[in-house]
Amino acid sequence: MSEEKKILGLYPGELDIELIEYINKNEMEEWAIWVYIRNLVEDFALSTFFIPTPDEGYVLTEEGKNFIRAEYQDLDYQIHYLIYQTRKFGVTFKHEPCEENDFEPGDNYKKWFNFWESHFDAMGKEGRRKFDETVREGKDYTEFLPKTRWNDEALERVD
Repeated sequence: MSEEKKILGLYPGELDIELIEYINKNEMEEWAIWVYIRNLVEDFALSTFFIPTPDEGYVLTEEGKNFIRAEYQDLDYQIHYLIYQTRKFGVTFKHEPCEENDFEPGDNYKKWFNFWESHFDAMGKEGRRKFDETVREGKDYTEFLPKTRWNDEALERVD
């Protein structure tokens, strides 16, 4: 395998190759990418570097960015790769990935993230358990998905 340039957003890091292939075939659903992003952050106990805000979702602090880059460079690549995949769902970026600078999600990434976070939070623990069980069993889980899209103009954050 040739050496890939390690550009945030484009380089997937050590993500599972089957997951990358699944994403590249456009078969990964929107909610699943949100779950992967959220789980990467939680699994590596980096949530202390994220500030939850009611209108912006989770914002990574400068301290968090520096820590991730110093201690968890591969995790940084994985998270940014998955974030960049959200463009498939209409999320835009202020800066596209390039060698000169980090790409930067647009304001609608925050709206996308908040939409999915609010949806899963509103399920509650029991609803989320039933959803997870339904997905694991390979059953139809559409009843658990939102009836609206993240980019509906009338959509408000549910707290």
